[in-house]
Formats: sequence, structure tokens, C-alpha cells
Amino acid sequence: MGKETKHHIDQELVKFLVGCNIPFSVVNNPFFISFVHALRPGYEPPSPTHISENLFWQETARVIRNSEKELAHDRHVTLFILQH
Repeated sequence: MGKETKHHIDQELVKFLVGCNIPFSVVNNPFFISFVHALRPGYEPPSPTHISENLFWQETARVIRNSEKELAHDRHVTLFILQH
């Protein structure tokens, strides 16, 4: 598996974990590892530490950059915050 493919799968994994509010530690679960290998035999999931210290922040930066690009083209923007 190439570096770009692994990086892409890692990014998708982070989005899945964060989007579904799943703890990063799930990547160490033998059932999760078995599931991943059934889907993509050559893929080794990153460690929870690598996810929390690197991949999560890389994805956060990517989302912020994309949001800034979109907002740069708008002249009038209204933001509101929903509180639970």
C-alpha cells in the first residue's frame, strides 16, 4: 500500500471516529482490527496516540483552512451558535 493511500485511509478513519464520537482506543480492539483487515488486508490502523497527537490535529487544520477559503469569498456572513 502506498503512502498516499494509507494517509487517505487514516484521514477517513479520523473523520469516522470523530463524527461518530467513537474513542480513538477502538483502533486497538481485536474485533476492529479484524474488521479492518477483512476490508483492506494490507492496512494497519494508526495507534490511538498517533491519532490524538497528529492525525486529529491535521484534520482539524484542514477543516479550518477549508472554512477560511469558503468564508473569504463571502461579503456578508452571519454566524450563530446553538447551545444545548
